[in-house]
Amino acid sequence: MNIKELEKVRKAYLDDKAPYNMIYWTLFNYKVLNNIMYRKKTGIGRSGTYNDCIIAGDTETSKAKGVKKKETKENHVVAWTISIRAYRRNIVTLWGRKPSDMIHVISMIQENLPGDETYIYFFNLSYDWTFLRQFFFKEYKYPSNQLNTKPHYPLFIKWKDRGLVLKDALALAQRRLEKWAEDLQVVHQKAIGYWDYDKYRTQEEDFTDEELQYIENDTLALCECIEATYEAIGKNIYSIPYTATGIVRSEVKAIGKKNHANDKFKRMCLDLFQYETMVKVYHGGFTHANRFWINIILDDEDIICKDFASSYPFCLLSEKFPAGPFKLYDEFETEVDPKDIIAESDNFAFYFKLQLLNFKLKDPLEPMPSLQYYKLEDSINIGPGELDNGRVLSGAYAEIYLTEVDLQIILQQYEAEEMVCTEVYCCSKDYLPRWLTDYIFHLFEEKCRLKNGDPVLYALAKARLNACYGMFVERSIHEDIEETYDYDPESMELVYNRIKLKPEQKKDKYDKYMNSKTNILNYQIGVWVTAYAMRNLILGLGSCINDPKDENGRRTEVSHWIYSDTDSIFSDSWNERKVEMYNELCKIKLRDNGYGPVVIDGKEYWLGIAEEDKVCSEFVTQGAKRYCFRYADTEANRKKDKANKLMITVAGVPKKGVIALKDDISNFVPDLCFKGEDSGKKTHFYLYSDSIHFDEDGNEIADSIDMQPCDYLLDQTEKWEYIESEDICIQLFQ
Repeated sequence: MNIKELEKVRKAYLDDKAPYNMIYWTLFNYKVLNNIMYRKKTGIGRSGTYNDCIIAGDTETSKAKGVKKKETKENHVVAWTISIRAYRRNIVTLWGRKPSDMIHVISMIQENLPGDETYIYFFNLSYDWTFLRQFFFKEYKYPSNQLNTKPHYPLFIKWKDRGLVLKDALALAQRRLEKWAEDLQVVHQKAIGYWDYDKYRTQEEDFTDEELQYIENDTLALCECIEATYEAIGKNIYSIPYTATGIVRSEVKAIGKKNHANDKFKRMCLDLFQYETMVKVYHGGFTHANRFWINIILDDEDIICKDFASSYPFCLLSEKFPAGPFKLYDEFETEVDPKDIIAESDNFAFYFKLQLLNFKLKDPLEPMPSLQYYKLEDSINIGPGELDNGRVLSGAYAEIYLTEVDLQIILQQYEAEEMVCTEVYCCSKDYLPRWLTDYIFHLFEEKCRLKNGDPVLYALAKARLNACYGMFVERSIHEDIEETYDYDPESMELVYNRIKLKPEQKKDKYDKYMNSKTNILNYQIGVWVTAYAMRNLILGLGSCINDPKDENGRRTEVSHWIYSDTDSIFSDSWNERKVEMYNELCKIKLRDNGYGPVVIDGKEYWLGIAEEDKVCSEFVTQGAKRYCFRYADTEANRKKDKANKLMITVAGVPKKGVIALKDDISNFVPDLCFKGEDSGKKTHFYLYSDSIHFDEDGNEIADSIDMQPCDYLLDQTEKWEYIESEDICIQLFQ
């Protein structure tokens, strides 16, 4: 009997003898899992087999008994589910109450599955892992391998000797499970509203039918989303990447291998010194509020937000990038005139340290100063009065690492007593390889073609296009984050350590990276992408606003450029003719590299062009990542059920926090308090214990997380570049 025949027989057996059911864990016949197929691992150096099924786990928790408001106490698991899916059908959902039972069930599932390795997905593994970790340690001992993206956030956890791997599905979805299931239109959707999170529960709880449906749907939806994802990208449960960016990266590597991309990667590879400098050169998207409009309400029906169509993919297709090894620009000159760099910037890529002496903005009314304070390597006499929400207006001295693209913006905005470039490196410049740009254009084409078609394929095409930039800026070397799994009984240190690399370790790690035969994407490409995107925003779309200027090009009144965020601008005075001209330039750039529009039903879709995104009747900002607007009463907004609705964007505050404004934009002022009970913003208290124990009601508890509503006070903070969206506190209990 061949594999396909065996698979058919086993599937028929399960269909006949084990129809899907949600069942309490002690009542299930685990031996039926022997009928799930196993497959051989593929790839160089891979051996063994894996179980060809999708398994998803989840826990539901309760707060402690009699806990008072803002009081922190250990929480406990009160329900868990494990769903298993194979042969494109759901096999079973097992459920129980105690965490120790869940670990026992995982062990029984493994004993009855025929393959060597088993994968279990959790949606937001970091949460469930905290509650389950000590129970896993008791049954499975400490993991053999764990990858953390940051403290408390494991991407996967592996016990090699036991053949078990826990995976985080949130990193793959990059959105809430509710939205993921909705986007992919899977059979089971989250049963919103069926579970009361404020109710105290014990581990002897009897659940209503609605509550059981809630916990069942969570893991069934997760199983179905994972299957829909890996089938759409031609993978399986073994080969599916850990993250959304990983999906694109694996596809690009497969194409790049056929095109000998590793050869070019090695020719362009930075040495360790250059790489560490390039990390300093890199900056993210430009986000800023016009300082002259802070805390001033605009109530004009023509406040329009325009944004770029796929800004980063457009840059990847339309611009020229570093195309060779970087070398010193001139071995005999330590200082280079910035104008010399600009003169050669069409054909050469540069990075360097820019030094400015006694500098200031050319235009005192410049709305979007680009010099970032936190990126300065050194500075003199740059006090609060010379700063605008993290951007530098003037100073006695500053030095910063830049590209030639960034320099174009600096030279337009700033003047200085002296301005020189040092540590200047350059290389040739060219379009990215055709096989790579064709792939990116294909992603855009798929997104356009599927917009009103297959929802699963459209959601994946959109996610892949959005992720294609991220694969270029993955750090070549980084500090490891290690979970200790144990506590120092004297100091009770936190459970995570950052492993700092010694110079020789860093060099060995980077040499290994450079010599890898699978690497094909150079970090510097991502650096130039964000530089180009910022230039397109500031020197491109930003120039399409009607600002009266004098003969020297200086504004004669406050700019109508109100707010910017990476690929969008809010203004109440657009020059539509200039916008049209800018869009035509974008089209010319694409055509110069052989790309045109995607045409669907006679309509053209272009990468990079600026289009109307929002029409607002009111707008006010308190700084970067802090603004509020009301959708205007237009036909387009009415069709989308947005007309007259008030919206907020405040870093760290969920959108529903708008309720704090009571539908009045004038309430969006400094010191406005967004109540956690209303906004849904929560603080995570990590509560660690040195043992598994029981509370007064017999609930078994180990480590836990207590999430409490967290108030947020609106301010006009200066240090806005890195804002945590989640507050974390850690407490240790012995």
